[in-house]
Amino acid sequence: MNVRYIATKAGQALLTLLLASVVVFLGARALPGDPALTLAGENPSPDLIAAINEKYGFDQPLIVQYGRFVLSVLRGDLGRSSRSGLAISDMIGQTLPVTIQLAVLAVAMAALIGIVFGVAAAYWKGRWPEWVANSAAIIGLSVPSFWLGMLAILLFSVQLGWLPASGYVSIFVDPIGALSHLIMPAFVLSTGLAAVVMRQTRSGMLAAFATEYIVAVRAKGLSERRVVINHALRNSMIVVTTIIGLQLGALIAGVVITERLFGLPGFGKLTVDAIAQRDYAVIQAAVLVVAASYVLINLVVDVLYTVIDPRVRVGGSQ
Repeated sequence: MNVRYIATKAGQALLTLLLASVVVFLGARALPGDPALTLAGENPSPDLIAAINEKYGFDQPLIVQYGRFVLSVLRGDLGRSSRSGLAISDMIGQTLPVTIQLAVLAVAMAALIGIVFGVAAAYWKGRWPEWVANSAAIIGLSVPSFWLGMLAILLFSVQLGWLPASGYVSIFVDPIGALSHLIMPAFVLSTGLAAVVMRQTRSGMLAAFATEYIVAVRAKGLSERRVVINHALRNSMIVVTTIIGLQLGALIAGVVITERLFGLPGFGKLTVDAIAQRDYAVIQAAVLVVAASYVLINLVVDVLYTVIDPRVRVGGSQ
């Protein structure tokens, strides 16, 4: 593993996160309304508004406010909700793990299904496995997640009684119970991603099979299993890994419909509730967490590149 490459990517990630914090800070300040009035509630007195401005530094220059904001974030202090008065870090700490568990399970299911179907479609090109895989991909991309979720609830919860229709159990308290509550929403989220992974895996595998490298490997007498898995599949995993990483970040940011449908107290629900209540402090913290998630996931994907393809070097040299 190239330490210099990883250090360079980590530095780029920190710079990106710093720029994202600037955008989040300025975006929150650009929202309509006076944050002091929002915190003060109905019919505030001028003295109360002045006290709030002084307490939170709203009367200070933007550069000073940004510095205080960054220092607070580094200390783990994301402020307090203007509606509930609760610490935002505690609110996110309670809801984000729910969404992360759901997103990771959905991505794992999508990766497994998509890669298996993609390999089958490429290896048996022009035969019935490819037709089945392509048909499944079209269905996965076409069916809305909320409709598939309602069908899953009707079938597996109402008709068969196999899985709970809603609710959440912590994986640290009851792993089996947590899986039973998350497997349906995770499958609903995984269908569209699995279709994308399948198509990219198939394209990458077909391109790999057409190279002289694979022809030479087969000429050496390697088994088809080693040719397919160790060489063709590995060469096609760079693009697939990128897609999976980006989709994991997207799931963390946008699972609110699925969370509401299955009654999960996740991060998406917290964000939408904050927007509906115009809780600017929570909105700012939520956007910052989403930006940090994308940056961290992209850093992990960059590190995985060095594992998948050892030719990756600093500056793009091979």
